Amino acid sequence: NESVELDKNKLCNGCDENIPASFYCVECSEWLCDQCTQAHKRVKITKDHTIEAKELALATRSEELRNGVGNYDGKTSSSSSSSINPAFLCNIHPQEQLKLYCCTCHKMTCRDCQLIEHKDHKYQFIQEAASSYKDILKSLLIKIKEKQTYIENAKNLIDKRNKEINQKENCVVNEVKAFAMGLISQINHKCRQLVGDLQSICLAKKRQLLQKEAEISCLFDSLDHGLLFADYLLSSNDDMQLLYSYHLVANRLKTVLKTRCEV
Repeated sequence: NESVELDKNKLCNGCDENIPASFYCVECSEWLCDQCTQAHKRVKITKDHTIEAKELALATRSEELRNGVGNYDGKTSSSSSSSINPAFLCNIHPQEQLKLYCCTCHKMTCRDCQLIEHKDHKYQFIQEAASSYKDILKSLLIKIKEKQTYIENAKNLIDKRNKEINQKENCVVNEVKAFAMGLISQINHKCRQLVGDLQSICLAKKRQLLQKEAEISCLFDSLDHGLLFADYLLSSNDDMQLLYSYHLVANRLKTVLKTRCEV
């Protein structure tokens, strides 16, 4: 009851005239006198705020105090500021919470910032701005998922074509190797055949040469024997022996001369 009585003496937080408050702004958490309330309703960024009569606000405060919640001191007190995340407080106006979003500057602002530094800028309440950006993000996510599906399909197609190319490459390589092995087999067969033919021809030629060599050796022996015997007859000075052997030696020499010696 004592706290309620003290609350009844609340002064206006909107001016420095120490005028008793008549109303309470729920969004700004401030007590307002009649004049500040009218100004509050005229200002663009606060005209849609919820304004409660002092008695209703006090009754609500009393109920919330009994439940351990609520703060109707207007400007943030030391006890309440400790319960508010510092990230939600304005750096320029530490006693003000960030409740607005400047659409022109794309940053969160407090009421005082929006009235001064961001005057005439387009703005939204944080909840409204967040909702708008959520919708934009959802739309982007839908497009991203569509793009993701397209990329996955493209990736799968590339993988499929890579596999097809690898399979075709292996198939052609095997065909080329098989063709090469076939050619090598044919070449080896032809080589063996040519070598065999060559060896047969050479063997026949060698046999012919051996035969010629034997014939020439025999002819050479006959010629050598005839020469030796003729030289002997000529050098012996034995006329009878010369006449006795002449026809035999002469015929032998004539036969050697007539024998053809071809290689």
